[in-house]
Amino acid sequence: MAVERVTVTRFLSYAHSKDVVTTVKKFLSQRGDIVSDDRTNAIIISDIPSTIPAVDRLIQQLDRKTQEVEIEARVISATRSFARDIGTQLGLGWGNSPTAIGGATAVGTSPIIVGNTPNPAYIVTGGAKGVQIPLFSNLGVTGPTSGLSLVNASNNFRIDAILTMAESRGLLKILSRPRVVTQNNIQAIVKQGVRVPVESAATLGAPATITYVDAFLKLTVTPQITVENTIFLNVDVENTTPDFGHQINGNPTLITQQATTQVLVTDGGTVVIGGVIQTNNSVSIAQVPVLGSIPWLGNLFKHQTVTSSNEELIFFITPRVVET
Repeated sequence: MAVERVTVTRFLSYAHSKDVVTTVKKFLSQRGDIVSDDRTNAIIISDIPSTIPAVDRLIQQLDRKTQEVEIEARVISATRSFARDIGTQLGLGWGNSPTAIGGATAVGTSPIIVGNTPNPAYIVTGGAKGVQIPLFSNLGVTGPTSGLSLVNASNNFRIDAILTMAESRGLLKILSRPRVVTQNNIQAIVKQGVRVPVESAATLGAPATITYVDAFLKLTVTPQITVENTIFLNVDVENTTPDFGHQINGNPTLITQQATTQVLVTDGGTVVIGGVIQTNNSVSIAQVPVLGSIPWLGNLFKHQTVTSSNEELIFFITPRVVET
């Protein structure tokens, strides 16, 4: 005669009932059955009496409180910039009664009034209250912060040489410290940032549309506590910022730095999971043809801009097991 089955209900405290069903079902007899009730987080077991004690011991081992891990990320972004701009403007003129030679008004005019109309006349611009010399080369700095001017004039010859310079330095440091607490083997996500509106052009029969693109500092991490009390981390850190200095159809481009890794860390230890260092150097030269290429003397006939920037991004990750 077959042994009658019994039905028991076990309420779980920490594990999810639907997750336990698959494991417990493998330890039942051929006549056994198990279902989960999500509302009460309980499992209902129907089987012969001899299997129930073993199943209860298994449930007790599975329904345990899961350890928690606090993960702190420090994202350090440092930007150093340097710019130097040196430019020259040169105006000159020579003339006697029948002949005159000098710069061209289309290039520009000297900002300095050098006196009344000369006699004998040579190429100038202006009226009775003073004249300006047309420039031979106009390669001045757009936003000068310092300058030097030299003017020399006679009845037959005048020269106006202007040297303008600008220099700027900048240092920007940004420290972000996202922090999140999660259970062992459970993925956690923390992010902070803005949503950048991106406008799409109107099409035939449809108006322009606006969509939002994420520009976030995002930390995604899954911790796993080992038996040695170390922590194995699956980490993905992404830092996306809008660059309003570079736009396409009025929409800013996005600068993204990302690091994805798997690393083993001691409890409370800190690991550097990635660093991005970007260096940009550029030199821009505008000059008078031929004359600007003459060694040393050519500096009087050119405009030179030097820019340099260094961007450094470093990620520090510190996991800690939360004591309960």
